[in-house]
Amino acid sequence: MDFFQEQDNAIRKTKRLVLYFAIGVVLIIVAIYLAVTAGVVAYDYWTQGESGAGHGTIDTALLWDPGRFLLTLVAVVVCVGLGSLYKTLSLRGGGAAVATSLGGERVDRSTRDPKRKQLLNVVEEIAIASGVPVPEVYILTQESSINAFAAGWGMDDAVVAVSAGALERLSRDELQGVVAHEYSHILHGDCRLNIRLMGVLFGIMMLTIFGRLIGAVFRGGGRRRGGTVVYMGGGRRRSGGGGGGGKGGGGALILAVILVVVLITIIGFVGTFFARLIQAAISRQREFLADAAAVQFTRNPEGIAGALKKIGGSTGHGVLEHPSAGEAAHMFFADGLKRPFASALATHPPLKKRIQQIQPNWDGIFTEAQAQPEPESVDPSPRPSSKPGDPGKFIEGMTILGAIGTLSSENMATAKRIKSAIPDAMDTMMREPQGARESILALLAADNDADDEDQWKVLKEVYPEEDCGRIRALEGQIKTMPREVRLGILELATTTLAQSTELDRVAFLKLVDRLIHADERVSHYEFCVRRILRERLNRGARKTPAETAVRFNQVEPPVAEAISVLLSVVAREVSASPQPEQLVEKALLEKYLLLGKVGYRPSEEGGLDQLDASLDTLKVSSFAIRAQTLRALVACIQEDGKLSPDEAETLRMISLSLDCPVPPLGL
Repeated sequence: MDFFQEQDNAIRKTKRLVLYFAIGVVLIIVAIYLAVTAGVVAYDYWTQGESGAGHGTIDTALLWDPGRFLLTLVAVVVCVGLGSLYKTLSLRGGGAAVATSLGGERVDRSTRDPKRKQLLNVVEEIAIASGVPVPEVYILTQESSINAFAAGWGMDDAVVAVSAGALERLSRDELQGVVAHEYSHILHGDCRLNIRLMGVLFGIMMLTIFGRLIGAVFRGGGRRRGGTVVYMGGGRRRSGGGGGGGKGGGGALILAVILVVVLITIIGFVGTFFARLIQAAISRQREFLADAAAVQFTRNPEGIAGALKKIGGSTGHGVLEHPSAGEAAHMFFADGLKRPFASALATHPPLKKRIQQIQPNWDGIFTEAQAQPEPESVDPSPRPSSKPGDPGKFIEGMTILGAIGTLSSENMATAKRIKSAIPDAMDTMMREPQGARESILALLAADNDADDEDQWKVLKEVYPEEDCGRIRALEGQIKTMPREVRLGILELATTTLAQSTELDRVAFLKLVDRLIHADERVSHYEFCVRRILRERLNRGARKTPAETAVRFNQVEPPVAEAISVLLSVVAREVSASPQPEQLVEKALLEKYLLLGKVGYRPSEEGGLDQLDASLDTLKVSSFAIRAQTLRALVACIQEDGKLSPDEAETLRMISLSLDCPVPPLGL
């Protein structure tokens, strides 16, 4: 899988969704206009017959009225637009907002529940293996069926949610298959599209609500009598003031209004029908791809196939009870709705087809879903021995770029080694806020010995001797671990701290800044740790779609400057080239998007302070631009044709800062 191509494909799918939405709104406008026109014509026809003027005739001049069409257009656009805007803004909190809206309860990382701990362990393991930030985990506590979903505006705010039924009745292998399926959606850029789809479809389905409201208003107003003036386009009629004609006109008006309300309500249901079709058109094929990725990732087809068989064999068949489930049907692991026309409206392929794709020789028998016993331990998998990384080992630079956004069993094996290298006591400690903070401080202290004295002066001002002793012990442990375990510790610890209060997060970041600047010099490792830490701790901040959107599809001056600063810093600080200007120039060869727009910046113009802002700019550029930037970075670093572990670790951290997840490479 080409990660960058998949991300751009997801953006194109979003544009296609906008096109579908526009076509749907146009059709709704035409349908509503015809419904209102039918009411006008019916009213005119009935009042002619009831006024004693003879049999009514249809006035064809009433069929087209520009004023009526304009009013219809404005009403529909306002109704659908406000509905979509309201829903999109309500989901600006990202995956957490989606999970909460569906009745989800966040799993505390310090939970003592064995099954919840097992779920957290599965999610963390796959997160480390894929290079994706460890997402928050939610349980749909009121859902007894087996289902799950992933949601978020991007990788940094994604969440994974599973139903209580899935947690209760799936084995660890089956749970791992389901979670791996959802991670595939995260890596393919499906989550952002899914949230946009929720907002768009809510706007289209608003018409059903609108029709019901109109019906309620006119049912309440139908009893009113008196000299009202009614304008429905094509003419002015006055009721009251004149014998039977007035009474008849009032009756015709009520009948005409009822006709319009009925037609609009029917159109609303038709709009809901087409909304479901859009869900199905966008999500069906992605489910096959995610199933295949999960099998490739876990190397265990029995896991995800077993989960699908249990869904087919259970009473609920994955159906969710929450009233908002229909809006999110396209993002579930299995179809979460009861449907009268399953084949036409299903957002997912039939369970049998999905299982046969995974196991062609399947006998067609579903499995009865029964409660699973509590796990004996958090991770029953074997814990292989780990050794510190070989400092002489080198890695091909293109290997790193090719690994971005991939799911593989090799990555999973490396993730298991990383998890096994973290002692159980440290793992337990990092699930509490204090232990997570101490682990990160120990990571920074373990970077190098040159600034130890200055850093410990800072820590002793903040922590009592007992706490400093624990941090020193953690530092000693970390120094004996493989290099890639450090990034795993950083991810797990920051996931815990992301659940703390904003005040605590801000205070801790200030302490980290003091520690990093204790020797008045910031290394590239310290910078990368600070950058990732800041992004992960800001995960809880509410984001709007505009803040997460791709704003730069071309290398405009701000983007060119950001890339120039990044390449210049890497050439000087990471590769330590004696001729960084020539190195940057060489790295830009054959980078058609960057050539002629990007150049070297001296240290006074492109230091680490400017690098932070540069990464912020690049993070909202297109994935094509980010891909070429990373290729230029590799060219800067691997002057000898290869990357050392330290250089690869730095490149990996920069990639993570650009939302390009690099899995662990077994350094």
